[in-house]
Amino acid sequence: MKKIYLFLLLLFASITGYASHLVGGDLRVVFRSQTAAGPLYRIVFNLYYDDINGGVTLPQLADVPIRSIRTGLNVAIIYLEKRSRISAIYPNTSTGCPTATTVNTGIYLYDKEVVLDPAIYNDPMGYYVTCTGTFNPVTGFNDTSLISARNNAIVNINTGGFGYYTEFPRVTNSAVPPFTTFINSSPDFGGLQGDYLCINKEFSANYSATDVDGDQLEYDLVEPLATAPATISGFVGSYSLDNIFGTASISRRMRIDRLTGILIVNPDAAGLFAFSVRCTERRNGVKIGEVRREFQYLVRATCDPALLPVPSVPNLPTTSTGDYILDLNNGPSIDFIIKGSKGKQISKLDIIPQSANFTLQDLNINTIFSPNPTSPGGVPLNIVTGEGKVKLTWPPCLYSRNATDIYEFDFIITDNSCPNANISTTKIRLKVLQRNNPAPKWEIANTTNIAIVDQYGSINATSSPITVGDSVRFTIIGRDAGDSLRIRARASSDGEYFTFIPKNISYTFPTITKDVALAEFIWVPQCSLVRNNARREEIVLDIFIEERASCEKLRTTVKVKLILEDNGVTSDYQPINVFTPNGDGKNDDYTLPMLRNAKCLYTFKKITIHNRLGKEVFQSDKEDFSWKAKDYATGLYYYRIEYENYEYKGSLQVLR
Repeated sequence: MKKIYLFLLLLFASITGYASHLVGGDLRVVFRSQTAAGPLYRIVFNLYYDDINGGVTLPQLADVPIRSIRTGLNVAIIYLEKRSRISAIYPNTSTGCPTATTVNTGIYLYDKEVVLDPAIYNDPMGYYVTCTGTFNPVTGFNDTSLISARNNAIVNINTGGFGYYTEFPRVTNSAVPPFTTFINSSPDFGGLQGDYLCINKEFSANYSATDVDGDQLEYDLVEPLATAPATISGFVGSYSLDNIFGTASISRRMRIDRLTGILIVNPDAAGLFAFSVRCTERRNGVKIGEVRREFQYLVRATCDPALLPVPSVPNLPTTSTGDYILDLNNGPSIDFIIKGSKGKQISKLDIIPQSANFTLQDLNINTIFSPNPTSPGGVPLNIVTGEGKVKLTWPPCLYSRNATDIYEFDFIITDNSCPNANISTTKIRLKVLQRNNPAPKWEIANTTNIAIVDQYGSINATSSPITVGDSVRFTIIGRDAGDSLRIRARASSDGEYFTFIPKNISYTFPTITKDVALAEFIWVPQCSLVRNNARREEIVLDIFIEERASCEKLRTTVKVKLILEDNGVTSDYQPINVFTPNGDGKNDDYTLPMLRNAKCLYTFKKITIHNRLGKEVFQSDKEDFSWKAKDYATGLYYYRIEYENYEYKGSLQVLR
């Protein structure tokens, strides 16, 4: 959709019968510094005035009273001095465009610095300023007509009077001495937002303000004032605050976003319409002031689209509803081709996001004109000589999460038509498809004595127990083409997580690597891992292979089970109970080799052997003992084998 609009200030020169001189205005109260007498403030009054149709010279002084919100009575009358006049800046500055003689709209700045005594300006309800007239100090004459001459061609409100209004808080934090300064400056609306509007063309403008104090700002539409603060101009006929332009469809009526200040309207009738935007400032949730800017828009019945510069996107497919589709799997770049009006040159290009799911800072924008207007001797794009290209590099993590998630932004293109520049807005709706991004893959090298457990708890490899003194070493390999990876791990057992150090587990890995990451794990178990009254200890490692640079930062989890057993002593084990020390080389000495695997809970202490009379015939504290029964008679003997936490007793037959 294209929307045509030009600065509204042009209408006062081009529309016969609009013989008035006021375009709008606003007031601000700005903190300057702290002085011994109190805080110094600057009161600023911007008056937008049609110098050609106004026909008068504005006096040097503006009469601005400061009044109490509580009582409505004057606290002081300040005479602001006229400091400067600047002309409204129009898009067209080309040679041969007589803007200064055709349209001469002045922005007149009145201001004055004044100390606001905290002993006076301490009412918690605050104060307001308004402009009631212009003052001639020679004659003492106050002329109210110069600041209240509203355009009588306005169709939606009564045209008598023009009110300006701004609220500001008390300048101290307390109503009694000692006074501490409460610093605040009114929000600043900034430059004018005046344009032509076209019937049945949606129009949007940014009416957001800036606040140097960082206060919360909220926006709404309010009725224009005839005199501040109580007398409204009043809507006429079917017009109202809810329907400022009198549009038949509710969805097309003028509205403003409460938080962003974006104003939108789609008018369906021609005319000159007045409206007022209020910006309320809050600190810690409490209202402390407000500023208002009144303005007026001309809606034109006809706008020639053939004379407008337009963009196109030839390289992207569209949905059935006309939305463009950007598939990030095919690359993040979007090339817009910009064509100017026939014989005209592009002088300005703006890209304005119109949806809340992204900002202009998200986009990498590269504008190429042919010829390049910034090169030596270069000129702006001329449709006869070529086209302009705007390349957007779309962020990889900014994509449509669902079918209705659309990125919407306006291309606003201005050419150098005379005397009035042509401006067109094309609304671009973009559906962005996510780049395919599978989760990282994994593999394990050297799987001896470990069990691999998948995410559902199923074991897909067997694990052989190891004992203290043995070790396990394996390597986790993560793979994910195009992504940076990191490997992390933690030990878990019985639903609890703990650090590796007590388990004597170590692993080494690079912090972040591209495409492939490796981590080597080493486990050298100690007796401290064997629990009391148990010979088996299982440790599960949770190993995470994580994407670091991708949008979703997917990760894959691998579980590895390690098993430790202290299994040299069992209750059903029966030691050897006969041996034959006859020198034939077979079973000549008494040993127990099957008990030598016990390392931790069942450490060997000693063995003693007694004869039938109870006399000790052999003793050793060596686990690899050997009794040859030399010099002892054939017969029956008794043994006692002692371990930590266990012992064996029985008889032993010596035969020759």
